[in-house]
Amino acid sequence: MGYREKNQQPPLLDFRSFSDDSWYTMRPLVLDNETLVVKYWDFTEEENDEYYFVQDFKTPEQVENFKKRFRPACVQLQDKECKDVKLMMNVCASFIQGDEDIKFYNGVIDSVDRKPHSREGKKEICHCSFVVAWLHGPRTGTKESMGIERICKIIPGTPLIDLKLADFLSMSEAPLKLPSNDYSDKDVEDNDGINLKKTVKDPGLVGCVMTTKSLTKEGHSYYIVIENLEKDLSPRTIVNFLYEHVSIICGAFVFPSLLSDVNTRGIITADSKEKLQKLLKYLCDPAHLIISSRGRPWVITDVEPRDGTFGSLMPKTEIAQGSGLRVVSWLTDEYVTGKQLLELFTGFAKDVQGLHGKLSLDEEDVILCSNASNRKKPKVIPK
Repeated sequence: MGYREKNQQPPLLDFRSFSDDSWYTMRPLVLDNETLVVKYWDFTEEENDEYYFVQDFKTPEQVENFKKRFRPACVQLQDKECKDVKLMMNVCASFIQGDEDIKFYNGVIDSVDRKPHSREGKKEICHCSFVVAWLHGPRTGTKESMGIERICKIIPGTPLIDLKLADFLSMSEAPLKLPSNDYSDKDVEDNDGINLKKTVKDPGLVGCVMTTKSLTKEGHSYYIVIENLEKDLSPRTIVNFLYEHVSIICGAFVFPSLLSDVNTRGIITADSKEKLQKLLKYLCDPAHLIISSRGRPWVITDVEPRDGTFGSLMPKTEIAQGSGLRVVSWLTDEYVTGKQLLELFTGFAKDVQGLHGKLSLDEEDVILCSNASNRKKPKVIPK
């Protein structure tokens, strides 16, 4: 807490522990699919790590309360900064319990006793004392006098500066925001023209619970194609992500891929052209990119929604989350990296398109040569 050390990357976040309600400085968070691993700065053993799971959150309030347990890392006040400490200022101060047990809790500056500073060489030494009224912890409601060395400055801002935390909260909250009973009986027609009755219970699975679907005039739909998807990305993740960011309930389908493929493609469907136009406007906004948890950017080649029939191309039901998704804003490091990967994929796609064109021309030449050769052969008249 209040970590300061030269030549080392400072921590991003503090975390208010469930075990003792004390604030701790965190090492970089680890996001493993749907599991968030919280690692404490002062404890390197894995046995002290804490694990939190997406499925453990049952309400949006639980997600929000969990978010409030994170904040930008506090900064230890230095002796020369004591003039910045004001009455009624919120701080995070150390609470000493026993010889070595030090915890950090929130408090407010109740009074300040200013005293002249001294110097030890070039170092300034503060002799002021500050009375802190504890706001939480074992001495909530009491006051304690302390020196500047026990006080940390609370840094305002959002904890979502840590993108792994932002991804985890997004995955946890998205299914809880989706309406649960807005969809009742849906008529689904299979490839044989048989009219099936399906009850869609979970909007997070709309568009990925049907293994086959014939889009006829009675069940018309529009779609767009997304390139450069992660191979383990699930339709449900796409549906939840788009609902959270664009408030559109749509269908999503991720196509199978070969083991040698590094990516795959998918389809996003909606029941109106206007919905997909709104979605395309968001996806193609140059102010941000949509990237996977591994940094792979989505590539959108469609400028207008398509319409047509998918037939038996629909994948089987899939409810696993797979890779996560997030939006990265313009001028951030991840945006720059994503943009480079996007340009790399676009160049690759153009090369592939050129190879397909060359293959088509070469095939045509072979066929023409073969036809010309057959015409030159003398006909054999049977006796």
